[in-house]
Amino acid sequence: MTNPEPGSDAWLNLVSEEIIDPDRPIVDPHHHLWDRAWGRYLLDELWADTGSGHNVVTTVYLECGSSFYSSGPVHLKPVGESVFVNEIAAASRANPDQPSIGAIVGRADLSLGAELDEVLEAHEAAAPGLFRGIRHTGARARHPQTLRIALSAPEGLYQDESFRRGVARLGELGYTYDAWHYHHQNQDFLTLARAVPGTPTWWPSWAGSPCPTPASDGTNETGRPPQTSSRTPRRVITTMRSGASARSVACSRAISR
Repeated sequence: MTNPEPGSDAWLNLVSEEIIDPDRPIVDPHHHLWDRAWGRYLLDELWADTGSGHNVVTTVYLECGSSFYSSGPVHLKPVGESVFVNEIAAASRANPDQPSIGAIVGRADLSLGAELDEVLEAHEAAAPGLFRGIRHTGARARHPQTLRIALSAPEGLYQDESFRRGVARLGELGYTYDAWHYHHQNQDFLTLARAVPGTPTWWPSWAGSPCPTPASDGTNETGRPPQTSSRTPRRVITTMRSGASARSVACSRAISR
């Protein structure tokens, strides 16, 4: 018997969990939408997940690079994603028996400087009333080739002054910042959050992603020997508890893809 491809429907269906507190209203704070050569996840697939037994009443879309503009200024290409999701959100509101997409977190390069306002205004115009903030990924793995989801943000991004000014600008305009990084970057993220206390900063399910995979040099992503990777959960919990002391930091957990 072959093992299902991770992420496939067959793989997801290997586990069935009992629904706890099925009447509690839930906002699903993190999901994606895409229609690509390797797979499709649009409104029908989203509703299949939200309809699995939980009482999901609305959702928040998180950027994933879907439907960027294929031409035009590079810094404005991510706005195409807000246009794409805004149209699907309108369709979701047309069915009162299903949860609607109630907010969009888009993508922008927060290190842009003066051009950042132009991108934020374009996102707002593309999804009026839905656009809520930006996710600019800070994930940087020491050995990205060893990870299934591997990203290589610029080293020291969370300490970069131009990036921090961009995060601060989000707060000035009433927007949020969503993080994505690996667990060994949690402390860097907390330093960032404390440096920009005026910006609500979300530490979602992806922020602090554990990555203890041994690399070819015999170490894991923290640079320590792989036998210490069993401590990873404790390190994640410790830094998340520290995050609770930063007033601008909030945590979320997604239930759909």
